[in-house]
Amino acid sequence: MDSISSSSSAASSSDTSPISSLSPSRASSRTSLSSPTSLESSANLPSSSLSLSYASSILAREIGALQKLHNSLSDEESEQGKAFVDVVRRISSVGRGGMGAKVVCTGVGKSLIVARKAAGILCSFGVPSVTLHPTEAMHGDLGLLSSHDVLLLFSHSGTTRELLFFLPYIPPSIQKVLITSSPRSILAQNSDVVLTIPPEEADEEVPAPTASMLCMGALVDAIALTVLREREGADGAGRRKFGELHPGGRLGEVCRD
Repeated sequence: MDSISSSSSAASSSDTSPISSLSPSRASSRTSLSSPTSLESSANLPSSSLSLSYASSILAREIGALQKLHNSLSDEESEQGKAFVDVVRRISSVGRGGMGAKVVCTGVGKSLIVARKAAGILCSFGVPSVTLHPTEAMHGDLGLLSSHDVLLLFSHSGTTRELLFFLPYIPPSIQKVLITSSPRSILAQNSDVVLTIPPEEADEEVPAPTASMLCMGALVDAIALTVLREREGADGAGRRKFGELHPGGRLGEVCRD
């Protein structure tokens, strides 16, 4: 009995001193959180108010860029408005008439990410679409292109080297649509239709593709959904089409209910 009592007492003592049960390495890791070095590092961090103020300014600039894009499409008689209608007309005709046409989306870097998004959402609406990297095109994938295709190019600057190198090898019968912030660029001069996005990014000092990528993606959404409306009508056929092309997953189930 004494031995049992002694063991119980030891266990109780251990329960009340959790740090003493840690291995030396774990104990030192726990206590280092309050070390002077750690406190000094914390002191160098920006205050939460400064961080939130900066983050808010980023979102404000991105919202402003989207508002400019919205305004550019509000007038049917504007150059941008006419270009948008033209792009929708061209893409709406893809895959119809038995010509085997498709939309080929291309770009480099972050613009290629938007190109993949464009191909993906257009496919989900019943428009045959693929993504083509311009460098891969120069190494055999030019065979992907056919005479009735629509080539959708994404380039913020309008001077992307890989696209410029690719340009002379595009069959002349292919329709070229460019989305860019530089409507007077070399790529723009060699495209059939040009849609422009605001040139500014979310941070004036850091030219990372932020607001421009957001606007490109939003413009893709507007094009794709308008194409779906043009092809399927406004009586719910677009929703049914989307559901038919999503036999798996919750989205398909919802559209087929």
